[in-house]
Amino acid sequence: MASNRTSRESFISSSISIARSLGFYGLDLAWEYPNNDVEMNNFGKLLQEWRSAVEVESQRTGIRPLLLTAAVYYTSDYNSVSYPVQAINRSLDWVNLIAYEFYGLTTEIGPPAGLYDPSIKGINVTKYNPYVEKVSSF
Repeated sequence: MASNRTSRESFISSSISIARSLGFYGLDLAWEYPNNDVEMNNFGKLLQEWRSAVEVESQRTGIRPLLLTAAVYYTSDYNSVSYPVQAINRSLDWVNLIAYEFYGLTTEIGPPAGLYDPSIKGINVTKYNPYVEKVSSF
């Protein structure tokens, strides 16, 4: 869907229409996972076009813009392919990190997510969230 402009437009238009007809306050995208540079680029295009359409729809109707969120891999790259961090930063209101199953399909038991290093006093967010590092460097 994201690789074709017409398909993106159809998805975006229908998602906004459905959200409004059901009284939603926003929309969440979960794409597990863009696997290569082309898909990551298309993911960025989808987000940017989605944001633009939401803003246009809001201006046209006078209704508050829908919130846009997405669930993304817990690091800024997936299998050595970088997420379009700038497009994510400009286009989304919120990002949910997919931060579970760090241990994969094994019999090893561990915490579901490495939220903080217990040896450090306080929480060092940038240590475990490369999105914070990349976005804050702009």
